[in-house]
Amino acid sequence: MAGIKDVAQEAGVSVSTVSYALSGKRSISAKTTDKVMAAVERLGYTPDASARKMRGMRNHIFALSAPIRGDINQAKYNAYFLQTAWQAKNRGYDVLLLTGEDAVADIRRCAGIRRDVAVVAAGLQERRC
Repeated sequence: MAGIKDVAQEAGVSVSTVSYALSGKRSISAKTTDKVMAAVERLGYTPDASARKMRGMRNHIFALSAPIRGDINQAKYNAYFLQTAWQAKNRGYDVLLLTGEDAVADIRRCAGIRRDVAVVAAGLQERRC
């Protein structure tokens, strides 16, 4: 499994340049960013989530609360979930799907476990969290 040092070597840049290109915390030229991203792609590099967490970086996860009920239009729900997942993937995010009948309880449980997960609530009846 490739590490950040491997990406730096492949791209011909420093490890800090790779880090800045991936995090967006500093301005890196488009040419250098393209080199880094090409190396990431070639090597199949993925940042270590626990290392990102220790550095205080966001985990890029959001929870989608969409209770699955017997009266749902499956085709519309499937299309919605798939489109949501594609859009998240294209922006570097993952989606945690909460499907319980008690969406408020699911949201509270999720928020209690992960303080850094955003929650999108779909199909909720008006009720205070």
